Amino acid sequence: MKRFVLLFSLLYVSHPADAQSLSSAVLDAPRTYKKVSDRPVCLRASEVNEIEKLTRKIFAKIMQSNERARKKLARELARKYKLGDRIIVRGDSGRDVRSVANALVKKLYINAEDVIPTFDNGALLDGELYDALLRFQKDKKLPVDGRVTKDVVKELRKRK
Repeated sequence: MKRFVLLFSLLYVSHPADAQSLSSAVLDAPRTYKKVSDRPVCLRASEVNEIEKLTRKIFAKIMQSNERARKKLARELARKYKLGDRIIVRGDSGRDVRSVANALVKKLYINAEDVIPTFDNGALLDGELYDALLRFQKDKKLPVDGRVTKDVVKELRKRK
């Protein structure tokens, strides 16, 4: 087990975010000598298989927890903002972006099926929606910067 911990820590430091390269680095190790803390260590094929299984389990848990954390953060951010609370830029997503998309659909700048949905019933400001926003800003003689500011929100909320 000490060998596993030392080898895993050595591999993790050299490739912290790439699980595939870690697995391939472990697979390349059978019957070879690896230097860990100035001492050569001989790995048997059974030890390599055990290390590979444990490495896959550990990285699956790491990746799973990171994905959960990202989704949780995105949900919290989406809940926090209403239209006009923040400046929306390209790549932002959330329910406030969905409000922008709905307003641009009503004003016939974009079709509803061209809006990119997100998992939290929001939308992503990118692609066709971003192009529609630029056209809207140009038509309303606003700064054409692709950002949804308070002035853009005022124009979006106007009836005609």
